[in-house]
Amino acid sequence: MPNSSVGMAVKALTGSLVEHVRGLFSLLTWEGREAATHCLRLLILFLGAVFFLLIGYLFLLLFLTFFLVAWLGVGWMWVALGVAVLHGMAAIIGICLFARLIGKPMFSATISEIKKDLETLGSSSN
Repeated sequence: MPNSSVGMAVKALTGSLVEHVRGLFSLLTWEGREAATHCLRLLILFLGAVFFLLIGYLFLLLFLTFFLVAWLGVGWMWVALGVAVLHGMAAIIGICLFARLIGKPMFSATISEIKKDLETLGSSSN
């Protein structure tokens, strides 16, 4: 009879462990939905802020263009061309910086440490 009580205790322990894991999983899914909703709200607010920032930047460029036209006394098309050339140069500089940074390896110290660990494990298993 002692084996049956141990078996029942193991069965009860396993059942409670399964229920605990189910509870944790349901909590995780509930919090996951909340986190997804929160991230969606943040994304919408960020995109709205970027949109209004771009509109403000556009109006600032329009003001600058018309100010330079009035101040310099040249045609607005020439001032707009100058502003476009400046923005094109800034874009080229940004692309060059991006291209230089995208090729930089990330986590190089971690990768080298993992390679050393794998080499050590490989040599010790032989």
